[in-house]
Amino acid sequence: MEVADLLGLNPPTTENLLRVIHRRFKRDTVHTRLGPRHLLALNPYRPLRPDSTASPTPEQFIDDMRTRLMEGLETKQLLLPLGESGSGKSQVFLQALQTLASDKPQLIAGVNLLKILGNARTHGNEDASRFVLLVDLQLDFRGQVLAFAIQTYMLEKDVVTRRSGPNFHVFYGLLAGADPQLLKSLRLSRSADSYGILAPLPTSTNAQSGKETFEQIRLALFLHGLEERAFFQVLAFILKLGNIFFIPVTRMDGTAGLQLEPRTEFQEAADLFGIYTTCLESALLYEESGVIRDPIGAGALRDFLLRTIYARLFLFLSTKISPNTQAGSSGLVAILDFPGFQSVERNSFQELLLNLIGEKVQEVLVDGELKERQEEWIREGFKWVKVDTRANPPSVIHVLEQNGPLCGNRSDEEMVDLILDKSPAASRLGVDQFRIRHFAGTITYSKRNFQEKVDILPKSLVSAMFTATHPWVKEFFPEGGSGHLGGRPLRPLDHLHLFSHKLRSLTQLSLYTIHAIKPNELKVGGLFEGALVLHQLKYHRIMDTLIVTRDGFEISRDFERFLSRYRLLSLRTWPRWGGSPREGILLILNDLLIPQEMFFLGRTRLLLKTHL
Repeated sequence: MEVADLLGLNPPTTENLLRVIHRRFKRDTVHTRLGPRHLLALNPYRPLRPDSTASPTPEQFIDDMRTRLMEGLETKQLLLPLGESGSGKSQVFLQALQTLASDKPQLIAGVNLLKILGNARTHGNEDASRFVLLVDLQLDFRGQVLAFAIQTYMLEKDVVTRRSGPNFHVFYGLLAGADPQLLKSLRLSRSADSYGILAPLPTSTNAQSGKETFEQIRLALFLHGLEERAFFQVLAFILKLGNIFFIPVTRMDGTAGLQLEPRTEFQEAADLFGIYTTCLESALLYEESGVIRDPIGAGALRDFLLRTIYARLFLFLSTKISPNTQAGSSGLVAILDFPGFQSVERNSFQELLLNLIGEKVQEVLVDGELKERQEEWIREGFKWVKVDTRANPPSVIHVLEQNGPLCGNRSDEEMVDLILDKSPAASRLGVDQFRIRHFAGTITYSKRNFQEKVDILPKSLVSAMFTATHPWVKEFFPEGGSGHLGGRPLRPLDHLHLFSHKLRSLTQLSLYTIHAIKPNELKVGGLFEGALVLHQLKYHRIMDTLIVTRDGFEISRDFERFLSRYRLLSLRTWPRWGGSPREGILLILNDLLIPQEMFFLGRTRLLLKTHL
């Protein structure tokens, strides 16, 4: 028997769930509903046949969600695509955005630009998100977008200077798509091999995709009124300064010195920003005290400057493409995209934080929603055997949150020891590595260079940046001007805390989830690896969600609110009702022939299986 909605799964067991999903997958039916608020989406890794029975599609799921908003049944919604890296989660996010905001090309182009700036190729994923993106859409009564806002969090800026793996897409797009005249004006060559911060892409990479990326960049800059040349000059500066290296020398007086090479590359980089080379060179070579830096320290400072410039460019553009406008609306739809759970070649503190983002989303939004719904039913007097949603073992994120103020000045060894001492999810592995059991699997992390060694730019370097004639760079470094307070920038843990605070505010929205599932690790069409799919179904809590959705209640309404909205449906409560709200609600439900098993009258709230 065909099961289009998992609420009809009989018997409701994990084995039967896997069997049904596999059977549908073999027929190219890759989407399966779980009630009105949840959708499973297996990545087919190939175009689906036109005659495939692929419904219900994500577009239909999203349209149904939007309809509830337009009918006034809900006022604020959160659409949450879930899945590990390579599952297609970010594609679901873009698909949802296209469905809800197809008439807003400026928004679509702006999000595409942020994706190009914040996504990179990783092991197992050609287009991995390396930042968190939240889009708020204000809709009118017809479901059209009136206004939008974009917020970004937790950009993994270390990708810029990692050198051991591919960099952000934007650099390759510039080199592949720019015409010869633009490259010449930026003093760039076509080959990515010419730049130290760019690891070569696989030979199988489609050159056409780089040109398409470049055209997407140009479109977004045009639609948002941003100067194209200024944008590309920032990227060229990063590429060129990334080629600079430092050589110890002995001066004529016999003292030790340091010089940077190649001089031509350095001069061209300074010219792109309109900075005097002497100011920039002095800030890179000398400490504030006048002591010459060692080559390693100078190289670390150069890399930190490049990461800072890139991160501030990203923030600058995020602000520019998110108009500060307010409009009256019928409802709000928020869509959240975040890095999928994954392991890269060398996992450091940044990778740990990105994986912990997924755990925090799972804990606060998914597990938290299941927990809150069940606790409300119990408070209202409904007899319910609670489904346990606690993480086991508890996430490392709680250790970092509770000890955040103590983490700032800790060494790599001290930070790792803190995690190992305080978290049962962490275990030591040899001298230089340790493991953490995350909710989606176990990952090995490296102790070496675990944290960023430089976390504040020296005043001389900030001042040099502020002297730039480039139209954007002064905005990147406002602390370089007189009257601006510098101070220590936010550390990665600070950004994690800010995001955690934002997540808690999202719990007030009605949650809809699309669970993106990888059917196989090879990313080939038609292959279904049962053990891999089962593992994902378990940590996505699909069976827990099924039980809570099937046996519990979808709707919870305050007595007064329900009676005020629906009293006109019964001649016994309309136009006036003088009895108690509880008695009036019971009359309405009886007149509508709502079966007793479809509702529960609690102490203060009405619980319903579905909307009226």
